Amino acid sequence: MRDAQRTQTMKRAHITFPVAAAVFAAAAFAAAGDGDGRPSAAGKLLQNAPRVARALLRDLPVAHVRHRAFEGDLVPAAWTNFLDSLDWEHVYFTQEDVAEFEPDGLRYDQLMKDGRTDLAEHVFERFVRRVAERRDFVAAAVSNDFDFAEDDSYVFRRHREPRPADRAEQDALWTRRVKNALLAARIRAELANENASNKLARAAADGAAADAGDPATNAFKSVEAAIDEAREDVVKAQDRFLDLLRDSDEEFWLSKYFNAMAMSFDPHSAYLSPVGTEDFNIDMGLSLQGIGATLQSEDGACKIVEIVPGSPSDRDTSPERLVPGDKIVAVAQGDEPFVDVRHWPLYKAVRLIRGPKGSTVRLRVIPAADPNAEKVVTLVRDEIKLEEQAASGRVESFEDAAGAERRMGYVKLPGFYATMGGGGTSRRSCSEDVAKIIAGFNEQGVEGLVLDLRGNGGGSLQEAVLLAGLFLRTGPVVMVRETRRKAVLPDNNPAVAFRGPMVVLVDRLSASASEIVAAALQDYGRAVVLGDRATHGKGTVQGVMPIEGQEKTLGTMKATTALFYRITGASTQLRGVESDIRLPSFFEAYADLGEDKLPGALKWSHVSPAVYRLVDNLDPVLPELRARSEARRATNELWRARMRLLDNFAAFNTNNLVSLQYEKRRAQAVEDDRVARAVAEASSGEEPPDMTGAGGDLRDENGDDPAERRRKRKENERKGDIVLDEALRVLADLADLHGAPPALSSGGAAAPAPDDFLRSLLP
Repeated sequence: MRDAQRTQTMKRAHITFPVAAAVFAAAAFAAAGDGDGRPSAAGKLLQNAPRVARALLRDLPVAHVRHRAFEGDLVPAAWTNFLDSLDWEHVYFTQEDVAEFEPDGLRYDQLMKDGRTDLAEHVFERFVRRVAERRDFVAAAVSNDFDFAEDDSYVFRRHREPRPADRAEQDALWTRRVKNALLAARIRAELANENASNKLARAAADGAAADAGDPATNAFKSVEAAIDEAREDVVKAQDRFLDLLRDSDEEFWLSKYFNAMAMSFDPHSAYLSPVGTEDFNIDMGLSLQGIGATLQSEDGACKIVEIVPGSPSDRDTSPERLVPGDKIVAVAQGDEPFVDVRHWPLYKAVRLIRGPKGSTVRLRVIPAADPNAEKVVTLVRDEIKLEEQAASGRVESFEDAAGAERRMGYVKLPGFYATMGGGGTSRRSCSEDVAKIIAGFNEQGVEGLVLDLRGNGGGSLQEAVLLAGLFLRTGPVVMVRETRRKAVLPDNNPAVAFRGPMVVLVDRLSASASEIVAAALQDYGRAVVLGDRATHGKGTVQGVMPIEGQEKTLGTMKATTALFYRITGASTQLRGVESDIRLPSFFEAYADLGEDKLPGALKWSHVSPAVYRLVDNLDPVLPELRARSEARRATNELWRARMRLLDNFAAFNTNNLVSLQYEKRRAQAVEDDRVARAVAEASSGEEPPDMTGAGGDLRDENGDDPAERRRKRKENERKGDIVLDEALRVLADLADLHGAPPALSSGGAAAPAPDDFLRSLLP
């Protein structure tokens, strides 16, 4: 009876399709302390850790689609998951460290049953010590006079490599890591100087003045200065990582410990702490309540990285207003006393800064302009829309081969979002947002539609069904199979938002809900799918339920509760959705990208097909569409350069070994740079991948600056996207050769007016 009750609780939980549980595990943080001596949420979680452990051990096997107890091969898998959650690249722990802890690690199931977390604490303490040792080693090693003439090499992607056996082997490994970073910096500086010289020479030969605003004309930097800068950077990276670990609290390692157990069942089951749950809901609803500033930890303070447009911080016109570079050192709620947040975990400080709409927060800040001064910033919190992840659209105009102007609609959907609960936030729905965009396209008379799902890792199941339904009359969209039953999820709304020809753009990162939509539109003959050979291959369904009922201090459990299937009966698990026309991205070349590369991924399977009627049959026209696309790309120098770079990157990505001998490394770098510049000059919307062998190697372990990622993404969006350009031309060919689907373009009810259609989507 209790198992049945827990299963019913899961049925009522939110059903989602996130691409990687690691995304949410990384956000699994504790709530802030109360500031009055009461235990913080992290402290409460530690006190309640035995309850969490036993609840996961009891409830996860019941909720999970495999219905397996946590035993047998799942136990060593969980132990490996925990070690890798700390030391993914296998560079901090030695085999001696692992051997010392392993007897207890292989008793993970018994430790969970006993509610014990001391192993996790001891392993984490050892990890912090090892990181501190490596930081000191790097600080000394960067001053070495390395010999780049000797024929040496370095394995730079080390996750599948064995950990160093002992301290001596670890020192040798880290010596090569530092040497690799400095060699890469030297060669990058040399090539940048050569490229700048060549550009100036070409400008002089053409009689043109150099563009002072062009970064290439200001790229000159002595190689010695570049190496000195690299020496500082590699030490700073280790400092930042060490600060992150030392500033963390029990929630950091507890979340990893519980999450490692959950992920032993499959890669998408997870434990989410209370803050992880809150962040999950924010991601799904694209809205939070706060001040509107992106923060990162630096020197023990919360540094302002970016101000969100339209937020309270952005609207503030006072002389004391926040600016990027300011550092928050204390936080006060309204007129209450300040709480010093220096050297707090970043998530904990963020919890104090966030708050209900309409409430006041005061911030004690060290200004970026004067580190010796201090200011107090007072802000009234408001709802902040995370529009960057919202659907967007525009009309694309271009000339076809015959010189005729074509106008196509373009919709970019980064994720399948939907508001998942109250909290005073406005309701959000990606299907409604896309419907509004398409209504505008219809008024402008666009000829066809590109639905761009590249990089879309999934989200809400309901939104996937609703989105696919925008382009169909009625019928099944996806089938979901639990252990003992199969459900068909249909589009029951006969309204059609867009009736013209369509293409769907995907890549290796398109997963879950993206695969549901792409597969349904492909199976119905409603759209041509373009992109990488296949999508990510995630065909599983996750449900989120609270640990121990509604008590918020214990977090939530995310479990894979079902598998989903195309209406043909085939699963997308492991195999993904294959493109009708291959327009490859760099993600296709990543050796470890895809569901089939994840440890513990569930197997592919199939069920009997659903009953459905084709909207159209595109099979007869696909060969001609492919032939035309291939002919265009074969004569397009931009595409030829792109494919050469992709081939180079594919070869590089299957070889983890890079030379530490200067001449060999430079020769390869020259070739890679030549091809990368050819692609960059094509104004591709993608950033060429790093093929130096140093990318991410000794950088900040906490990842790139989010504001810088956003800046680059927006910059790339302003460039020409040759994949999108080709997709538009394929769409024009489809319109010329085949036109709109007959079942939608003729007969039946007229297309609804925009307002009527939007009302039809509302529950």
